[in-house]
Amino acid sequence: MIELRTLSAAEIIEHLPALVSLLQDSVESGASVGFLPPLAREEAEQFWREAAADEHRIVIAAFDEQPVGCVQLALATKANGAHRAEVQKLMVHKSQRGHGIAPDLHATVFFYKLL
Repeated sequence: MIELRTLSAAEIIEHLPALVSLLQDSVESGASVGFLPPLAREEAEQFWREAAADEHRIVIAAFDEQPVGCVQLALATKANGAHRAEVQKLMVHKSQRGHGIAPDLHATVFFYKLL
């Protein structure tokens, strides 16, 4: 059973190997997530470490023991934007595609309470 949950900075670091693998798999599969293949492990790790440190970023992951998918919300930083966020980097590992994880992640961000 897939479980969706918001990851804290510590959880991003805890699951770093799986998240790196997810990002590399997505890039290798042609996903337009800001990287070109082949994506080096070091570059992927740096991305996730920066995401963990970014207080204006929310990472929601789909778990099947380990993260198999994720989506990010980049929070608006303007004074009048506390209720807004941009959906970014929706990824699902190729081994888990076709099981409804991406639509579940996408739907979750629309019900995420920002305030």
